[in-house]
Amino acid sequence: MRTKQFDYVHAESLFRSAVNNAETWSGQPKHLAAALNNLAFLFRVQNKHADAESIYERSIATWQSALGPEDAHVALGLSNLSMLCHLRGDVSAAESLSMRALEIYKKAFGTEHAEIARTLNDISEFLRVQARYPEAESICRASAAMREKIFGTESPEHAQSLNNLALILELQGKYDEALPAYQQSLQVFEDTVDDGHPDVARVLHNFSAYYRLTGKYSEAERLLQAALRIQDKQSQNGHRQGLQDLIPLQQLEQTLSIYRGLLEYAEPGVPWPVPTLRERPLMAEHDHALDAYARSVRQLKIEMQQDQQKMDRARLTVERMGPWYHNIQLAPGIFTNPKRGDYPASRWRTLEPHVPPDLSGKTVLDIGCNSGFFSLELKKRGAERVVGIDIMPHILAQARFVSSWLEQPLELRELGVYDLDRLGTFDIVFFIGVLYHLKHPLLALEQVAAACKDTLYVQTVLRGSIADFDPPNDYDENEHNIFEEHAFPKLHFIEHSFNGDVSNWWFANRSCFKAMLRITGFESIQDTASPDMFVCRKPRT
Repeated sequence: MRTKQFDYVHAESLFRSAVNNAETWSGQPKHLAAALNNLAFLFRVQNKHADAESIYERSIATWQSALGPEDAHVALGLSNLSMLCHLRGDVSAAESLSMRALEIYKKAFGTEHAEIARTLNDISEFLRVQARYPEAESICRASAAMREKIFGTESPEHAQSLNNLALILELQGKYDEALPAYQQSLQVFEDTVDDGHPDVARVLHNFSAYYRLTGKYSEAERLLQAALRIQDKQSQNGHRQGLQDLIPLQQLEQTLSIYRGLLEYAEPGVPWPVPTLRERPLMAEHDHALDAYARSVRQLKIEMQQDQQKMDRARLTVERMGPWYHNIQLAPGIFTNPKRGDYPASRWRTLEPHVPPDLSGKTVLDIGCNSGFFSLELKKRGAERVVGIDIMPHILAQARFVSSWLEQPLELRELGVYDLDRLGTFDIVFFIGVLYHLKHPLLALEQVAAACKDTLYVQTVLRGSIADFDPPNDYDENEHNIFEEHAFPKLHFIEHSFNGDVSNWWFANRSCFKAMLRITGFESIQDTASPDMFVCRKPRT
């Protein structure tokens, strides 16, 4: 597991050493071209595009001079330079460079070769970005067929082409054709690469956007959350550049290891046999899919005010996202769950007097956020960051829709209370209506307390006495009677179900719940107008 950031300063020093070594050997221009190519690659990963471009051009010129203008190494250099152009937004130049590389590869290798297939793949992506979808589809299909023939149907290379093809088909409205391509791409990736591989995350992102576009919101959220877990895993392993550069970083690390070995063990006065870094083939990915979804929801909200058909579409969308638990009013006549009446607004009215009106600069965690009612109320008060977590993807899809509708951005994660350590700490934590659904309530409260830096708003179902209890510091081993006292802290276990819900496990009495809050680190426990709801604060440091 990686635990530290890639050391670019050290890497640049060694990559320059490789260039210097090659420059001392004028009879080895191929080594110099490769070393320059690798140095440019390093700069590209750091987004130093101007430096990378000039060094790539020098590398290509060196290969041309040494090997001739139609050598495959020249095509490799052109392909790398095309990726740089693509990343800086000059897609037309990227297409032109790749077309030049393709012609060189065809002369060097014939009509079918892995390099030809990957170059076709990249060209199709450049065309897609330019919205030239029919051309992109044709070339992507050619790449996919060639890769299937060369690498096999069950290969990551073929899966990548299927992902790219699926997105091109989707953008043309060919949803029935896109679906099996996404399904096969995801299946092959899951069968052939590590489950934390960035390409798995990419196809999950794309497939998620497809499902969201076609109205399958729960499935979309499930896939999105799976992709986010991969990103979390990569971040925890030290990768913070995002999915785009995870594999290039791995390539850089491997090359850096080779350079270290050459620096330490190569004989003095001997040219270094350096490897040649190659940009990986482009894998298509939806651009800002969640932002686009949020815009589409807001547009529906605007249009329905003048169009009855849009009003009916909004109602249908809400119905398709059901069943709902929270009842949230989206517009006059549009509620998410009218059978619930005033819930959860009634709970919010109890807590509202205890919540600061201005939460600017504060971070908030809403555990068991459901459809996002409390998260949104806190975001309305200016909280800098609000993270809502729940274990049910269809509920998170509801929260995402409502968040977009009300134009209050939330971070939504499929996560349980026992995994809060993945998220860090928050100034404020909301923990409403969750504790009694957990098998291990004290462990859960310890996790909640560890995530809370200051204030906890908490509610649970209480049964038994609502009286407070002042516990002694110790009990005699022969003490029996005190345990029979009505107010003594008790936690009642539900063996089967309560109110038809088998997920109800524990109901505390009031004194027990407050005691649990105290021992998990909350110094102040403030009552509210509801006997089962409290405002708890950590000790001031």
